[in-house]
This record gives sequence, structure tokens and C-alpha cells, in this order.
Amino acid sequence: RVTKNMPKIFAVQNKETTIKSFQISQKSKNFLFVSTHLKKELITSPIIVNDQISIDIQIRIINKLKKLKKNVTYKPHPNFDRVILERFTNFLNVNVELRLFELIYSRFDVLIFDSSTSCINVALESNIPIIFIDYYQGRINRRFKEKMEKRMSFININYNKKNKPFFKSDVLSKAIDDSFKKRNNTEFFKFF
Repeated sequence: RVTKNMPKIFAVQNKETTIKSFQISQKSKNFLFVSTHLKKELITSPIIVNDQISIDIQIRIINKLKKLKKNVTYKPHPNFDRVILERFTNFLNVNVELRLFELIYSRFDVLIFDSSTSCINVALESNIPIIFIDYYQGRINRRFKEKMEKRMSFININYNKKNKPFFKSDVLSKAIDDSFKKRNNTEFFKFF
């Protein structure tokens, strides 16, 4: 039996693939923030983006979501440093989800990724809105990004002269709205 509070899962056949569809309210409230930074090794990919920049942006985005009255759950990488995780999530006052992504993602209205991760493949096969934080300043293949922009919204991170990251204040709200419009696009499947 399906209730209003439970996502209703059904398959929509596509000639090339199957998309997992979920009942999602346009009044998105529950956000899952999936992070791959701050693993036990305390390093992710410093040539691309360091953990300090990532955490700075995560704090700003999560705080902005909370100001917009959104419920945020933080999904760290399985190897995320537990001491830092506890301090970070207590500081932000957000819930933490440690179960496998595949078991929990369908309970959320919007998924936010701060880096490329295997979880993105699972998310792309659903119709859940996706937002990707792009720290990479043009280092993502342009043609690939153009295709992915048809399925997910991007928040482009810029850097000032002191290498401090920033994004425009209205970008997050626009990305949320935009992600709902893109959630059923399947053109990107040719890449997988």
C-alpha cells in the first residue's frame, strides 16, 4: 500500500533503458547532500579541488538551503573521517545518513553532489532532480557537460584573487527550480 509519505516507484520504459521514477513534490523540502571529500586520508584530489574549498562551499550551500527552509541530510563518503564528520554535522545541525546511497536516495526530493562519484550513475537513472557543484572551472569536457546539463543543474564555483571560492546568491534557488525541469531527460544515457 502506498501512502502520501512514501515515494511511489514505477518504471517508465525507454527504448534504450529504464528510468526509475519517483513521486516528487514540486515543493521540494528534503535534500540529500552527497559528499566525497574528507576521506580518512584527508585528501581527495588536491590538483582539482582541495578539501578546504569543498568544505567552505558545502557550509555555504547547506546554510543557504536551511535559510530557504529545506531539510538537509548529509551523506558522506564511506571513508569520511568520523571525527571531522561529527564536528562538521554538529556545527551545521544537519542529519547524517550512513547507509548505502542506493538504499536511501529515493526518499529525497533533490540530490546535490559536490564531486563526481559512483552514486551519480544511480541518481541519473531516476527522475529525482540533481544539482552538481562544479568546482572545476572549465576542466569538465565541454561536450559532456552540455549533455549533462540537460539532466542536471550545475552550480559553477568561481574564485576571487585570493583563491576564495564563491557563487552568486541566487544561483542555488535557480538550480533547484531548474533541476525539476531537467529530471526526465535521458539524452545523456549514450555516455554510459
